[in-house]
Amino acid sequence: MAEAQGNVRVNAPSLRGTAHETADVDGRRIWQTAAALAATIVAAGFIASGVLAFFHHETGRPLSPINAPPTAMASPPLQSAPALDLAALRRQKHAMLNEYRWIDRDKGVVRIPIERAMSLLIARSGGRPQ
Repeated sequence: MAEAQGNVRVNAPSLRGTAHETADVDGRRIWQTAAALAATIVAAGFIASGVLAFFHHETGRPLSPINAPPTAMASPPLQSAPALDLAALRRQKHAMLNEYRWIDRDKGVVRIPIERAMSLLIARSGGRPQ
């Protein structure tokens, strides 16, 4: 509004309609949202309970029965002498790689030592064993 002071006009802002700033967050809206969220969670719980009861009625048993945990679990069988077992396994594998043995006599299939098999393979390919 412009006020006249002598011959000079001064433009001063009007202070009559000015009020304080409103808060950035509306508390009522927050409480309404929280209440709606809580109501939705409660409703979902009732719906889930109703669905489980329906399926229990249809199947005659609960969908996920809660069983008591086993009282004691059986322990796994342990080797009594692992060093001896490892030695026996190594002897067996060594025999497979280094001994002659019949696989199927009727078909004429034999197992030969790996060194001999490599020598035969090199000889057949026309090369020389090193």
